[in-house]
Amino acid sequence: MGTLESIAQPRLDEIDRRILQLLQANARMSNAAVAREVGLTPPATLERTRRLEDAGIIRGYHADLDPEPLGYGMTVLLLIRLDHHGREAVHAFRDAIADVDAVAECHYLTGTADFMLKIRVPDVAGYRELLEDEVSGLPGLAHVESAVVLETFKEDRSVRV
Repeated sequence: MGTLESIAQPRLDEIDRRILQLLQANARMSNAAVAREVGLTPPATLERTRRLEDAGIIRGYHADLDPEPLGYGMTVLLLIRLDHHGREAVHAFRDAIADVDAVAECHYLTGTADFMLKIRVPDVAGYRELLEDEVSGLPGLAHVESAVVLETFKEDRSVRV
């Protein structure tokens, strides 16, 4: 079993935090531009950025896409309860969810629901098809409660640094 020291994240100084803020705001920002903003040379900035990547703090770079013009006009949150809560049941459910393309997010919870899924589908017919063809066959499923998202006021994946 690891000690706290073996799993501790690297210490971040103000320059590391500023690099993270800049890249969260614009992942396409060039290394030279980041270096100018933080007051370091480009090689020193690149070294810090790579260290943040290697530590798993920067998990990746991506484009933030709007699902609606891509044909996914409906977002639904599903609260899932399993019929059993043992390790095998939970892992079987998690493994099965990984193969469901409509699932944008899956969260393991405490409380009355075991999982919360955020799904994106084209419309009500697409949602019904997903329920009938994929969700109903998930292992260990005991109960599904759904909530259709009417409007999203805030959706921010950034982390305060």
